[in-house]
Amino acid sequence: MSKRNLLPLLALPLLLTGCETASSSSSSSSSSASSSTSSSSPFVPPNDVKSYLQYLASEKNYTFTVETSDRSYLMTYYFTENVVGSTSLDSPEYTSLLIQDEEGVYPLNYYEGSLVSGEYLADDNGDRYRDVWEISSTLHGREEDFLASLPSGETSYTIESKAYRIAFLEMLGYDSTTILDFSDIQASVEGNGLVLSFTLEDEDLFLTVQDLRTTTVPLYEEFVAEGGTAYEPAVALTETRRLFKTDQMIISQSASGYTLRELLHPNYFFTSMSDEMFSGFVAIDRPEDDLVGVYSAIGTGSFDADSTEGVTGVQISTSAPIWDIPDMTQFYRYPSALLLWDNLQFLSEGLDESFSTIVPQPRGAAYHTQESNILLDFVTNFSIDQSYPLTEYLPVSLSLDIALDEEDKTSVVELYYLYYYSPDGSQIHAGYLHYSISGFGNTSIPRLDELIA
Repeated sequence: MSKRNLLPLLALPLLLTGCETASSSSSSSSSSASSSTSSSSPFVPPNDVKSYLQYLASEKNYTFTVETSDRSYLMTYYFTENVVGSTSLDSPEYTSLLIQDEEGVYPLNYYEGSLVSGEYLADDNGDRYRDVWEISSTLHGREEDFLASLPSGETSYTIESKAYRIAFLEMLGYDSTTILDFSDIQASVEGNGLVLSFTLEDEDLFLTVQDLRTTTVPLYEEFVAEGGTAYEPAVALTETRRLFKTDQMIISQSASGYTLRELLHPNYFFTSMSDEMFSGFVAIDRPEDDLVGVYSAIGTGSFDADSTEGVTGVQISTSAPIWDIPDMTQFYRYPSALLLWDNLQFLSEGLDESFSTIVPQPRGAAYHTQESNILLDFVTNFSIDQSYPLTEYLPVSLSLDIALDEEDKTSVVELYYLYYYSPDGSQIHAGYLHYSISGFGNTSIPRLDELIA
């Protein structure tokens, strides 16, 4: 697993988070083109910069198109009552939409030539989000004081406000730290739209606000017309996710005639390469004894793929902690944090065909993915990039072979990671790594639990 203090976590766009909603929208999923304002008075289109920006802060139906001067880059951002997100007209694989229906909010992406929906999104308590606007980065309700201070009647204006520009960056999907590479925004009313010109990370970009109150999302309409809805993963996948979330497992990897095993527990982590001893770390939270943090430890005996019964003792070095926070799952980023578990929709049935000669017949339910963000996250989580640098070894796919048997605790998940490399720069070669994961929820060492309690 990756140490938190050694490897930064990747910021990946597939992981969608937001604030818990207080109430759900009263609109149905079929009204994606509707305006958020129900008024009998006719709509008066904005005619100056201030009224345009105020519209973006109060309404929920409009479109942004973002392009470079030579049109080498073109993205469309959609904002409707029930759909928020973006896609590239030239590259639909960059589609990232959030859909709200009567049951909740779910993502919709483009993968392997098709639209793929995700599960309903939920907060840390497992409660589903109900309002897509509550969990999306938009300009709705943002920087009202700044907008009130703008002069009326201006058809051209330079937006220098740092707070508004940060809100603008977040709406585009960038981190607020990108403000250092973000210019002032030149706003001008042109024809029936508002054009916002700016430089972002040395690229000149032009954003056009258009289709006020008439925006629809073609890809979403197509998806719904074909009967599309939120994704429901197979029981094998949800059960596997539950097992990984226990943060108790034994990971085995065989290479060069020996087997490396890692024992994961919320309070300790050990690595074993022999049948006589092992080493690792233990988290202790006993302020009354001046023992708070993560401490190094050495154990005698051994643990196998399913049991810790062979452990005869553990000696902890308590002279000084090597990390001040007594949480092993933070010190090491455990596999329960894999991006995969929130994006099971990107798994296809069966092992990657490249493993057909290695695993002629899976032991259980098999799945694989080639989604790049999931692969990169897996590589860093398992610290593969430390031995196989991403600059030399290209991630290709990840396969899962899931054999579940909860009654006798023999559940096993086999992971097969495929990569390409070119040792001499002239020809691509393939390699793979195999991990066998077992002992889910069964890695406690009773003597150690008593010692650190």
